[in-house]
Amino acid sequence: AVSKTGHRRLVPILPNLRAWLEPYRGRTGPIVAYKRPNMQLCRLGQKAGVQWRHNGLRHSFGSYRVAVTKSIDQTSLEMGNSPAMVKKHYLEFVTEEEGKRWFSVVP
Repeated sequence: AVSKTGHRRLVPILPNLRAWLEPYRGRTGPIVAYKRPNMQLCRLGQKAGVQWRHNGLRHSFGSYRVAVTKSIDQTSLEMGNSPAMVKKHYLEFVTEEEGKRWFSVVP
């Protein structure tokens, strides 16, 4: 309902996302109790001695998605960013194979 750009995000439900969401099928409302889950991940990382990058999952999604789709435009549409923003922040050097492995992580 609210986005910084005023545009909706068209996120595809890939097979691994479907597997993660399956336990919540039919439920309504938030599936995470925290207002800012990323901050909880940062705290958990600190406790575990792992440095958690701010927006690390978002950056990973962007980088791996571009590697798999080979499309900055498609990735920008899915992320709700401009193509210029995707080029600037999410064009990390990752291979298509690494992207496929990222999107094959399931519970």
